[in-house]
Order: sequence, then C-alpha cells, then structure tokens
Amino acid sequence: MHLATYSNRDAGRMLAHYERSIGERDHIDRDLPVYNLAPEHDGGSLGRYRELCEGLEIGAKTKPLADLVVTMPKGFEGGVGEFFRAAYGFLRDRVGDGRIVSAYVHLDEPGAQPHMHFAFVPIVESAVMTNDKAHPLRWTARDEEKNPDHRAGTVKRDSKGTVRYRRVPLVGDDGKPVMRRTATASKLFTKADMAALHPEMEKHLCAALGVERVGVLLDED
Repeated sequence: MHLATYSNRDAGRMLAHYERSIGERDHIDRDLPVYNLAPEHDGGSLGRYRELCEGLEIGAKTKPLADLVVTMPKGFEGGVGEFFRAAYGFLRDRVGDGRIVSAYVHLDEPGAQPHMHFAFVPIVESAVMTNDKAHPLRWTARDEEKNPDHRAGTVKRDSKGTVRYRRVPLVGDDGKPVMRRTATASKLFTKADMAALHPEMEKHLCAALGVERVGVLLDED
C-alpha cells in the first residue's frame, strides 16, 4: 500500500488515469475490467473532486488529491472482488465518505497485480495561528551553548532582526478560534497512522474474509 499526493494542476490527469478516460496505452488491455467501488457522482470523478475542493484554501504548495494504492498480495488465494470490497470498506471507514473521490480497481494491466486507486481529498480543519505580541520568545541557555550570540534571556529575533513571538490560535469576534479548511494528507494520516495502516488493514481483511493471513503485512518470507 502506497500513499501519493498530487497538486490541483495534476489532479485531472490522475483522475483520468484512474477511470481510464484517456487515450490508448500500451500497458492496458481494454478487454479486461476496470470498475469503481465508490458511489458515482454527477460529473464523474473530476466533478466529485471539484465539489470536495470547493471552499478549501488551496495554495501553490497544496496537494489536494491523495491516492492510496492497494495492491492485492501475490500470495492471496481468495477472490479478487471480495478482497477489494473489504479493502475499500476499511479505507472508507478510515477516510470518511465525505472525502472519497473514487476507488477504481484496475484489472486491465497484463502482468501486473490487480490494484485499487483509492482517491480522496484529505480535508482537514485547523485553527488559524497568529503572533501573541504579549509573549515574545526568548533564547535559552541551551540556545546560547549552540550560538554565543543568542544570549539566554534575550528576545529572539530572526535573521532580519524581527522579533519572534509565541504562536497562538486567532480568536474571532465571537470569542471562538478562527478555523480554516484545507487539504493536507500528512495531517489526516500522520507518520504514526501510516505505520499502523498495514497491520490494521491486515487484521481487518482477515476478519472480513475469514482467513488467517492475507499478506498485506509482510512476514519473514
């Protein structure tokens, strides 16, 4: 299983790849099946993607399209369809219906293992941060050990001489934190989440498929 993220500029090309609304490709056999496990939406995958991105703060460095590629293990002896339905159910519960774009299963690449592109917009909501002008940061004794110019107890300044302050949530006129909605895969799936993803999926698939081992989690062999 692999997580990839794409910019808004590249999203259309990747979504077309998932749903095969593209020109001829040498590695694709058009007579073999491709199907989507996620609900269909007006406007197809691109329409769904644009719908989910509406109202989000998307900057030049934002990557609002995320793709979890799930490959069926070579040692798995069960049915292809039941494997991907179970995998889809697991990821749907983790990501949430309100973030899913599509989940295309590709069986049309001869010589390649069947795999699913689970595409979603990693929508997250976080507080807008601002400088607390009442609390400038100060250099510590440890900072001074590393750099004698950073005298302990003095106010921190950046390379341009600007004072650095403690960052705190911005509060609106209603007294509540001002929130922003954007798309950040690393906040929806932290490093700890990614480390746990394979063993958790293996456990889920074993229970769903009624087997002792699926092979999503690698063993000594």
